[in-house]
Amino acid sequence: MSRNDSAEGDDGSLLSDDLDGMFEFPWLRGILAGVAAWVVGYVLFAVLFYLGPASIDAPSQSSRLTQIGHLFYNAQFVDRIVTAPGGIVIAGGRRTNFLLEASVTELPLAVYFAVPIVALVAAGVLFGALSLDPSPDFLESGLTGFAMALGYVVVAVAGTFLFVVTAAEGQVTAAPDRLQAAAFAFAYPFVLGTLGSLVGSLYDRE
Repeated sequence: MSRNDSAEGDDGSLLSDDLDGMFEFPWLRGILAGVAAWVVGYVLFAVLFYLGPASIDAPSQSSRLTQIGHLFYNAQFVDRIVTAPGGIVIAGGRRTNFLLEASVTELPLAVYFAVPIVALVAAGVLFGALSLDPSPDFLESGLTGFAMALGYVVVAVAGTFLFVVTAAEGQVTAAPDRLQAAAFAFAYPFVLGTLGSLVGSLYDRE
């Protein structure tokens, strides 16, 4: 029965179809698509610095990866927050977005900000093409964005505990803002995953 037919039937039939669609939705694959989008986005972002033309100075590989992580969060409008005792002066302030505050960058700023967007849209398109019916369905696309957001936000928040810089014998720490990370890491995949899955669902696999 189509959605139009159900709308002409009993008052609860359309709601029943929607509930059935929610239960039948491949939630696990959607959540994993969100996780994959974050990982792929970070890897692509790191490629900009390891293969060029972007560059970053770091004393070790772990420090380099951490700094790249901070910039990856900055590319999603998540600030880096420095936590330190009140008497310690922090050069540049305690809240920083290096990309927005940079006067000169090796690549246009749009390139850095585009990386997570491209990763999320591509993940949505693939999910829509491989997991959804070959026709646009706003409910399924919305569920895709929500499922991807669940996976993406878990990894993004976990990353705020992983990408931490410490100094002054542990008195000073720098890490992505966790509240901003949770907010933007939900909003980004919800919007972009939904749009991507709409496009992907148009692919006819027959």
